Amino acid sequence: MIPVIVISHGGIARELVAMSRIIVGEHDALDTLEIASASTIDSVKERISQKVSAYERAPGFGGALILTDMLGGSSCNVCVPLVAGHKVAIVSGVNLYMLLSALKNRESLALDELKKRVIADGIRSIADVCEIFVK
Repeated sequence: MIPVIVISHGGIARELVAMSRIIVGEHDALDTLEIASASTIDSVKERISQKVSAYERAPGFGGALILTDMLGGSSCNVCVPLVAGHKVAIVSGVNLYMLLSALKNRESLALDELKKRVIADGIRSIADVCEIFVK
């Protein structure tokens, strides 16, 4: 099973995970990291590195999927150095649909395939509702 870590500014990550638990129940290897305004970049880098390292020690580790709230933001930028020393995939722009896709597919797909599926499902979840449902 591929661990999923959701990283965000403020409480977005916590709330996305809380909503996913309401919809699909409890999940192992699902974690959050919130960046508070008082957080330093170094402390956030250390916390995410510790989380990934802990998952790497689990039997059958095939990589971790990191979902961040914003491309180019602190939540995304602190993850980029992890690519050099850890098996991770990083996807920005997380929404609830993407998180649910990750949880649903992480046991049956390899990390690269899971990353692609989550991105595709996230794109599919963005739509003009009136165009679809209002005629």
